[in-house]
Amino acid sequence: MTLSFFYPATLLPHKNHHIFLDRSISSFCERNHISIFFTIDSDNPLSSFSSSYHCLGRLTHTQCLSHLSQSSALLFVSSFESLGLPIIEASHFGIPTIAPDLPYVKELIGHHYYSFSLDCVFSLVSAFNTFLLDYDQLRVPILQKSLISSERALW
Repeated sequence: MTLSFFYPATLLPHKNHHIFLDRSISSFCERNHISIFFTIDSDNPLSSFSSSYHCLGRLTHTQCLSHLSQSSALLFVSSFESLGLPIIEASHFGIPTIAPDLPYVKELIGHHYYSFSLDCVFSLVSAFNTFLLDYDQLRVPILQKSLISSERALW
């Protein structure tokens, strides 16, 4: 089984794409059959760094929603956001989220997500691992976490 994570973000410094250039993350993804889809062009180091990384280029909003709806989870590693629309959309559609333990994420979806510390790559690997355990053994808690978040995010 291959899981797919979707990270819709431009290649700005605060979006932290550099995190994925750490071998501990790419190796974990490769060993666990995780594909990460980025909305950045293929002319960057990520495109050839790991067979688990796929650079889709710039997408329309409709294309982003399509990729999100087909993903196992939203992956969002930004240091800050003014709105965080992908997190709101993932919550609304019941897609689990893996995001940093930061105030902007908690304001959007409370504690109903797989959190990690941006200061530690192994924390992200741990969040991936927790997600995998939930996904393989307890699919209901993933759905419950997403539904609770979705209810909170509805306008």
